[in-house]
Amino acid sequence: MKKIIILFFLVSSLSCTSSKDKFIKSPFSNLDTLSTNDWWNRDNNPIINLKVERDEVIAFGIYTVSKNVLKLTAQLFPLYPDETREVILEIFKSNNWIEKGRKDINEIGWATTFRVENWDDSKDVRYRLLHGKNAKYEGLIRKNPLDKEVITMAAFSCNSNKDRGDRDNYIKNIDHLDPDILFFA
Repeated sequence: MKKIIILFFLVSSLSCTSSKDKFIKSPFSNLDTLSTNDWWNRDNNPIINLKVERDEVIAFGIYTVSKNVLKLTAQLFPLYPDETREVILEIFKSNNWIEKGRKDINEIGWATTFRVENWDDSKDVRYRLLHGKNAKYEGLIRKNPLDKEVITMAAFSCNSNKDRGDRDNYIKNIDHLDPDILFFA
């Protein structure tokens, strides 16, 4: 029996709040200065546009399945003070979207992780993440490729913060190759 392990970066669950603040103040003075504290009052930066359209505030979802437990992390762009701090996970089953959970977002890192027990990894399952009234991200939780003789993997490494711009060619190539596993190092 083949075993598959997928590693991913989990955002730590730190929080520092003050009742008089409308946002969480970062406990770090020199880290993540682009998306913490009153980030919306700062000038745009040349690295990434954090002030995305509000229907695009969910950046991505990333997941792993092990021993029939699904763990799926929703990564968001920074939120404004008046926006909800909740994300909803739904799966598509029997031609309907079914809610599997609601989770609060950690403002230090703008992410949250869902855990779904008794996950059936024998079939592909569509999922979507919802935030607020209009933000939606859809993806596919792939079946465990136990029936395949060859398992393919795409490995991502050596990203540089000096390498600016989108990754459209990477995405097209990955879509074309359709690997069983994505590995981030």
